[in-house]
Amino acid sequence: AAAAAVEHRKQRQEERERERQRRAALWLCSGGVVVFGCLSVIPVEFMLRRDPSAMEAITVSNYAFCVLEGLFSAGPAALLGARRIPLSVHAGIFFTALVYNVAQNKAVELGLPLALVLLLKNSQLLFQMLANALVSGEVYNARHGAAALAVTVGVCLAIFSTSSSSSSSSSSSPTSSWGGKERPTAPAVFAGACLCMVAANAARSLSNIGTQKAFARFGPATAEKVWYEHA
Repeated sequence: AAAAAVEHRKQRQEERERERQRRAALWLCSGGVVVFGCLSVIPVEFMLRRDPSAMEAITVSNYAFCVLEGLFSAGPAALLGARRIPLSVHAGIFFTALVYNVAQNKAVELGLPLALVLLLKNSQLLFQMLANALVSGEVYNARHGAAALAVTVGVCLAIFSTSSSSSSSSSSSPTSSWGGKERPTAPAVFAGACLCMVAANAARSLSNIGTQKAFARFGPATAEKVWYEHA
């Protein structure tokens, strides 16, 4: 009995140690996602300020990177022969992701100011909560809504505080600031560009919901999902 108790304590200690290592790895990965996610925005913003048409080149490079990275990391045999998620599900995720990129690029092409592009793009959390409530029937309490709103307000303050020094409010019509130049945007075009960003966020929310449901039913297949989403 004493030996069994010792063995049991040893197993409990090993389980606690594995759990501690798992949590440490999770926090490390989460921190890396936040840090490198923020850093990845810097060159994108720099390129867009220089040339608004660079958005299409950025999208193409992202698609090419995801396809090549998937082929090298997972391999063609695993992606094509050992597929876990049905092609019909992949097609739905691919379509919504494509709509997201096309609508976002169209908003930039129509001359939506960079500050509003970043604001609407980073308000994805609110769009996702709304989509989850409407499509999946998820229920959020006041704390969830307040937290999402606080994040969005923080992003709004950060974006407009950095752009206020270079923005001009002398014109009565909206202006788009790209590459150090300001060009007036017709109200109808401005509204259309905002609607494109709303459509982009809606498409991305649906893509995330499809991914969540696919992972819940067929298991987490991240590499497969990313590859088929961009292939």
